[in-house]
Amino acid sequence: MSRPKEDKMLYAFNKFLILILFLPLYSPSQNSYTFQHLTVEDGLLSNPFVNVFQDSDGFYWFSSVSGIQRYDGKTFITYRYVTHGTKNSTDEWVGRPLEDKKKNIWIVNDEGINIYQKAHRAFERLYMSDALDSNKNNVSCLLKDEQNIIWIITKQNIFQYDYSLRKQILCSNILGDMHSSIVSATFDRKKNKFWLLILKNGGYEIACFDYHKKQIKYLANSDVKKML
Repeated sequence: MSRPKEDKMLYAFNKFLILILFLPLYSPSQNSYTFQHLTVEDGLLSNPFVNVFQDSDGFYWFSSVSGIQRYDGKTFITYRYVTHGTKNSTDEWVGRPLEDKKKNIWIVNDEGINIYQKAHRAFERLYMSDALDSNKNNVSCLLKDEQNIIWIITKQNIFQYDYSLRKQILCSNILGDMHSSIVSATFDRKKNKFWLLILKNGGYEIACFDYHKKQIKYLANSDVKKML
């Protein structure tokens, strides 16, 4: 499956989520913005794809295939991933960073989950128990709910992260069919359910998963191609 095709499906899925989750909360307001251009001359790593995240302390983090950088408004501090060299191609990618309740920064890249431990200023790998290859990513997305619980959505399952054990705990096996896979997900805080984008039978469909009832329900006429 090519990256451009998957990006189109995610774009359509995100449009759907905006309509059902955020449109009722929208109210017009006036805002003022200040723009600053950052380049490699300023210390930014030279990478074609960069995700930006602002943590609870106000620092900006730039994540790319090379590592992450903290920006305080003046200077960059760079932290590079400890990789195993299992993949080095133009298909490498990195997800948007996420901050946990201990202020550690989570990033998903081609090799899996990397957790930047602020206290130690170093990365820690989280190996998924349902991954066929420990050095190959099978995570679709990371989510954090209002209770600061970290949810890890893989191609087939949903996990919660246990801080005391420092490992993931399997909560639900959503897809038993290995020919189907979860592409992306989001958490509906009002309904306490997951919205899932699923690759099934060669097409993309939207489903709602009730975590408490362990039930999945596919939306009628949810072919994502129709939303493009």
